[in-house]
Amino acid sequence: MSNLQRTAIAATVFAALGLGALSAEAQTAGGAGATAGGGIKRALAAEGGSAASKQFRGGLGSALKAAAAKERSSRSSRSTASRNRTNRASAPPSGRTAANNRSVPLTTFKPSGSSATFEMLADSIASNQTEREGLLLVFNATKTAFEQEAKAMGRENNIPAALTFFIITNVTVYNDDEEPSDAAVDKLWDALSAVFEESPELAAMTDREKEEIYDTLIAMSGVPLLGYMQAKESGDREMLASYQQIAGMLIQTVLQVEPGSIRFVGDDIVIGQ
Repeated sequence: MSNLQRTAIAATVFAALGLGALSAEAQTAGGAGATAGGGIKRALAAEGGSAASKQFRGGLGSALKAAAAKERSSRSSRSTASRNRTNRASAPPSGRTAANNRSVPLTTFKPSGSSATFEMLADSIASNQTEREGLLLVFNATKTAFEQEAKAMGRENNIPAALTFFIITNVTVYNDDEEPSDAAVDKLWDALSAVFEESPELAAMTDREKEEIYDTLIAMSGVPLLGYMQAKESGDREMLASYQQIAGMLIQTVLQVEPGSIRFVGDDIVIGQ
């Protein structure tokens, strides 16, 4: 089973934006993203929603730490048989209570078909119409590519999947690392799903509020992903450093952890060690 590989998604996005190369609009947007850290911070701060959704967003870093701790605590007792599980798309990860085995997982939502999150983010980040249009191209192409991968695993419209993608992208871009293994991605998704299924803030949120968080995580993965891949292909070290800086800022802003303190090691995500 494939994971939410950033390279596979990036290849699809590059193709969508112009046969393997960013269009002029997307290049402009990438430059805007690399230099507009303040705009990205403003965009994240301006994101709306209820008190529950704001509290949920503010607790994403705590949820990640809880997921990492959950995985560490179960690592030593996990047997070979339990690791040979099938695709968990239609069933919650192991360790859930019977009360949480609902027909519609708490971590999923029904898309509205009219989300304006990308437009709000682009308006906050861009300094002109060309940059705005380029950012929208990147956001929408990234979402299309991401959802192709997610749907193949039965994880569409799923907040843990979007957060897993955000973490994979920004942690590997910041550290200029190889992408994590399939096992590491699956374990992180499982642990985040288990933590979020117990979230009272998530339970209080509407589908539209969940969609807003989902779209924001995808958009804030697309900018560093595309810029990083372009920098790697062109050998532009200055551009690479700019996108690593953006990835670090996103880790710190969204996850509220020091970017240098989080990394994938083997099949595990390690925080502060």
